[in-house]
Amino acid sequence: MELIKIINFKISFGNRDLFNIPELNINTNEKIGLIGNNGVGKTTLLKAIDQNNNLNVTHGKIVKNCSTIFVPQLLDYGGISGGERERQAIDKAIYNLKREPNSLLLLDEPTSNLDINQQKWLINILNARDISLLVVSHDRDFLNSVVNTIWCIKDKKVT
Repeated sequence: MELIKIINFKISFGNRDLFNIPELNINTNEKIGLIGNNGVGKTTLLKAIDQNNNLNVTHGKIVKNCSTIFVPQLLDYGGISGGERERQAIDKAIYNLKREPNSLLLLDEPTSNLDINQQKWLINILNARDISLLVVSHDRDFLNSVVNTIWCIKDKKVT
């Protein structure tokens, strides 16, 4: 089942184009890694996908046939360690996935605050479930362990 369809989607800031997507889709149980240099728009794309159903934007459209569960990159740890806070956020997201089976999990740099044991825990959690996933990461080993497709933002295109 097609969960997300992105059509003629372009994001710009001022005179600077981040990227242009003629057409992409995310289907049930796909696990996609989103890679690219810092500043190319990976987090921006996750945030755009996380918006309300059938979001119409100035340049293009994202059609959502599912709910999204977004775990942003955590920069404020709220008095506890980054790893503990990240694990709490992921635990909550996994709980919500169980309650909403037709969902897409969006993770932004989930391993950045996790130690090796917590990373293994996350890999096991993501591989043990039939979930649909779009994850931003610079961690090649993590991506090789979890995803079956890679999207790369480079030269203002997503391939």
